[in-house]
Amino acid sequence: MAIGVQTQLELPVKKKQILYKLLPHIMIIDDDPEILEELREYLSSDYEVETLFDSANAFEVACELSPDLIILDLKMFPKSGFQLAYEFKNSVKTKFIPIIAITGFFTEKEHELMVKLSGVKRFLLKPFNLDQFEKEIKSVLKEFNPRNN
Repeated sequence: MAIGVQTQLELPVKKKQILYKLLPHIMIIDDDPEILEELREYLSSDYEVETLFDSANAFEVACELSPDLIILDLKMFPKSGFQLAYEFKNSVKTKFIPIIAITGFFTEKEHELMVKLSGVKRFLLKPFNLDQFEKEIKSVLKEFNPRNN
């Protein structure tokens, strides 16, 4: 009887681990810790969220984690989001990871050019509505990561 009880206690933990692995993995790269925290809190119930403050090693981290989606601020230092997007697009390990850029300083013509040059799939201008942000995430995951449908 003790074995049956032990099995019942272990089962929910195993189910939770399996569920966790099925959540889409999103990597957010931004040099603003407040934005990172707000986005992590907002998304963490439906997604596995990794945040990164330092753009210098973002490419290496993305290669290691292989997220389903990258949310990328464009204005950062030492590497800009433009540089990172270009690196992601030109790497065998990351070229298939869709990118949503978040920025506060571009015109529509510059957006079109960035899509062509860097492989960015969507742009959101800061400040943005969090509900719209999540709709963009779902749309990109559905379009570019069929396993997340």
